[in-house]
Amino acid sequence: MPLTPQDIFNLPDGKRRRFRFVPKRRGKYRKVDRPKRTRDELVAYLRDNNVRSTRRLERCRRDGDPTLSDYRLAFDKWSEAIALAFGRTEKIIPSQDPEYMAKLLVQFKITTIDRYMEVHRLRPDIVPSYWVVRCKWGGFKGLKFLLRRYSLVAIFDSYLSLRRRLGRCPTPDECRAHGIILDKALELFSSKREFDEFLGRLEKKR
Repeated sequence: MPLTPQDIFNLPDGKRRRFRFVPKRRGKYRKVDRPKRTRDELVAYLRDNNVRSTRRLERCRRDGDPTLSDYRLAFDKWSEAIALAFGRTEKIIPSQDPEYMAKLLVQFKITTIDRYMEVHRLRPDIVPSYWVVRCKWGGFKGLKFLLRRYSLVAIFDSYLSLRRRLGRCPTPDECRAHGIILDKALELFSSKREFDEFLGRLEKKR
């Protein structure tokens, strides 16, 4: 029942301010006839326009092109249409093996958390997430300790391999020529001679 002018006068100020004196008219409904597309046609549209996300679909579509509603009617899930258009991609989960992770730190010269996160963003198929680091090591500190230990082992192995090839102890210049940096290892010894003697004893125990 419509309100009388007296009813409106008696309304609280707040309601009266919000009262719509002129009813809003609804525009005339225009029915738009949309073409019916088969699943094959919808998939072909995705492939031809390289549409891999709903955001991309809304951004590139023109009048008459398929809408998201068309895909929802034709497919159980949006991902089903994408899989038919571009194929299914299996998510690659990198190894969480401790030695593998240590090799990654050496290979990519990772010494900080920021560097680790940067490399992970670039190669998530190779470098585990930081969540894995937290689960395995409690944080980057533990993994960095592993890096220091593994770096020395890698230096020792490379040096011994070169020494076996030469049949004698290589000089520092020969080491550098073969990409072996002894500086970090030599910090633990008073001289290179002591270093060579230590590795000699280490090799005999193997």
